[in-house]
Amino acid sequence: MNDSNKLLRRTCFNHEARESVAQCQSCSQPFCRECISLIESKMTCTACTSKNHMEDTTKSDNHSMLFLCLIVITGGFVGYFLFFLLASFLINLPDQFHDGSYF
Repeated sequence: MNDSNKLLRRTCFNHEARESVAQCQSCSQPFCRECISLIESKMTCTACTSKNHMEDTTKSDNHSMLFLCLIVITGGFVGYFLFFLLASFLINLPDQFHDGSYF
């Protein structure tokens, strides 16, 4: 018996009354047209698709948090440096500048 006949005689993993039309490339279970989709040129079931999406989202969230921390730390250093430069400039001003006799 060839593989396509075996697949056609199997039923959907989620719906026992429906024939399977494809097999998920991630979990190898048979699924009907309603339960399987073509994502990035791979036939995957909804469970595997959502699992892969959650993993991608978690990785993305971790990178976003790292990037945000890096921006906050860099901003803190830049702010401190600018405050230090302004303070140094104000300290080096002559006393006559403040009482108006400098100009």
